[in-house]
Amino acid sequence: MVKTKTARPIRIGAHRRQRPSPRSGRGAVWTGLFLLLLVVAAAVSRDLWADLAGGLLGLGRQALPQGRVLWTAEVAAGALFCLDSSGTAYLAYEPPGGAPPAPRTRVVAVSASGSEESLADVSGSPLALGLEEVEEVPAGETDGESPPTRSLRVVLVGTGGGDLVSEELLWLEPLGSGDGAEVAHRTERAVVTSAAAHADGPSVVAGLYVPDPAGEGVPEGRVIALGPAGQELWAAKMDRRPVHRVAARPGTGFIAAATPERVTLFDSQGHLLWSKRFRSGVTDLALQSHGGPAVVSAGRLLSLDRRGNLVWRKEAETGITALSCAADRIAVAAGDGVVVYDENGLARWWVPCDGSPVEVSLSPCGRLVAVVVDSGTLLVAEAPGREGGR
Repeated sequence: MVKTKTARPIRIGAHRRQRPSPRSGRGAVWTGLFLLLLVVAAAVSRDLWADLAGGLLGLGRQALPQGRVLWTAEVAAGALFCLDSSGTAYLAYEPPGGAPPAPRTRVVAVSASGSEESLADVSGSPLALGLEEVEEVPAGETDGESPPTRSLRVVLVGTGGGDLVSEELLWLEPLGSGDGAEVAHRTERAVVTSAAAHADGPSVVAGLYVPDPAGEGVPEGRVIALGPAGQELWAAKMDRRPVHRVAARPGTGFIAAATPERVTLFDSQGHLLWSKRFRSGVTDLALQSHGGPAVVSAGRLLSLDRRGNLVWRKEAETGITALSCAADRIAVAAGDGVVVYDENGLARWWVPCDGSPVEVSLSPCGRLVAVVVDSGTLLVAEAPGREGGR
């Protein structure tokens, strides 16, 4: 009997269950390794590896490179200070014996050697101190290393002729083109609450508190921009709270102002760009190189772009109390030290302090930082290694 093979019927849609091919597993492994290498390469290319490792290991800022302390000095309580790129600190403070009704302000330069040079002694209380450095290339040279010209400006406030709700805002340049000459502007029934010493367009920008501008018992916070002769260029209303912070940065074209709960960004002509409320409050304010504000709110550092969008945030266990922006760096005072970030939010280096930092200031180049601790000591430190020589 001849046997014949019977064909099995084909079932549409049916298939035999098969074991997964070992090649597909190897492919997944290789794909994962490839993606991991991409992440590592990106981290290395952006110098993120130290931050990533510190975050994974829970090392925090202790894993960051530590800045080198250049010098320290004792300073007067409440002194305003700023730092130039050579490491010289400039301070403005009220010396003892100059209490109201006739306060005075002394402006000095303190070098790394400890020597102190008196620059000005004028009437009024210090309100803002700012340094602008401009690199001038000699004619015919493209890579000259001549020292930058420095414009140091101190902004002061004094009584306005006996009127308790009017004040005199004045400023001078003990270093720079001003040659020490004073420029004054008298406010009309307004208290000067804050100022920025340099800006694009205006010479000085100030924050005001107007107790009763319309005679209806409704207070008003206001920002005014003043020209080189003290004339008012423009004014803008904020809300009903005093404007306690004003930030301006030449080269950005923007001016930021803050009341205790609101941050507002203007262009240099005084046009309102945006206004944002911070329910947790606003402690400090500065402008980054791209013109977006850096804000301290509820002990956190918030980086905003020029449209007011939150880009990134940083927190500290003990809370952030003050900040300073220069070049592409942001320095913040927190707990027992100062941490320096880049504008992408990456922690670059830090400086431990023997006490709680009260105020902080970056040099225009961003490589030096000055900080005053609660004991009254001014500390100047330099960025470490490659960061210091960038």
